Amino acid sequence: MAKTKGKGNSRDGQRFVALPNVLLASPAYLSLSFSARALLVDMAFQYSGSNNGKLVVCDKAMKPRGWSSGTTIHKAKRELLEAGFLCETRKGHKPNKASWFALTWQTLDWLPEMDIQRAGFTRSAYLKTNSDPQKME
Repeated sequence: MAKTKGKGNSRDGQRFVALPNVLLASPAYLSLSFSARALLVDMAFQYSGSNNGKLVVCDKAMKPRGWSSGTTIHKAKRELLEAGFLCETRKGHKPNKASWFALTWQTLDWLPEMDIQRAGFTRSAYLKTNSDPQKME
């Protein structure tokens, strides 16, 4: 049977979260805590194909996804930033300006409102970090 491009009902829904195998096999990913891995999936869930760099990790966005602890979110976010999976593209501040983030395995969808320039974004930064796979939390 020949494969066709439009498979109709071959999967549920139209959008999906894609995590490349190189990412899932990387030492940086293997060293992440389970909270950081869960947050990474929830961040990837926000990605629409044209909003990389405008993803948020605020309590308002994370609560409907099951996140109830701001401390856990903050620790997981910091872990993802340090491991190179996320890049902060805009600094937030109170009362109503959320920080924005980009997934580093996708191309940055740069906007003038971002605090970084295109050259400040390191694609695949998680491959350039020194992570210890034995550090599992």
